Amino acid sequence: MAETENQEVSGEMITTDFYVVKIDETRYWDVDFRRKNGINSISRVYLFDKNEHTYCAEMTYSYWLIPLYILVDPPEARDAVDDGDCIDNHEPQYYNHYDVDAWISDQEFKHGEWHQLTGSNFSYIKGDETDYQEKIDDVIEDLCGNCPI
Repeated sequence: MAETENQEVSGEMITTDFYVVKIDETRYWDVDFRRKNGINSISRVYLFDKNEHTYCAEMTYSYWLIPLYILVDPPEARDAVDDGDCIDNHEPQYYNHYDVDAWISDQEFKHGEWHQLTGSNFSYIKGDETDYQEKIDDVIEDLCGNCPI
């Protein structure tokens, strides 16, 4: 994880505020590739913690979006997408908070959908990255089998 506000262990307890967001990424895929494989849409589902802020050489913070899985329509084209995906599916993506906050405040989010996770949140000691990572790994594992999107 990049340098974050939660870098120093302070003993302060922080509670996560998890969201999952499905982003339609079809427009980023080659049109000929999609036609050849009969693909209508490609979406990626991400998990992020609204209370975890990362500064990526910018004045405002970004959210650390962790990819959970890809949804392909039709599902039969999934193998073609897996073979053609040049982005490592396990690499987190950073999105500026202005964009993500706009997505989750828009009930008619046109590029996907979002869902706030109320049952998966946990508390951790501010700055204790090991504690945070262990707990978030459990949330990721659970969501890969039981995601609300």
